[in-house]
Amino acid sequence: MAFLKNFLRNLAFFAGAGIFIYLIEPEMVKGAFEGYWQILGPFGLLIIIVAAIPQKLKKKR
Repeated sequence: MAFLKNFLRNLAFFAGAGIFIYLIEPEMVKGAFEGYWQILGPFGLLIIIVAAIPQKLKKKR
């Protein structure tokens, strides 16, 4: 439970910092997300496609 509590606290901190930076420099945040999309977008789409392919069920003997 302590892990989840600390994780959520850190997540809230980074989300708050991200919103603060977005309010100060929206163009910088927009450029960063465009760069991330160019790099990680195709990889994410590939993961979605692979996850949708049905997998063979293994039978236990």
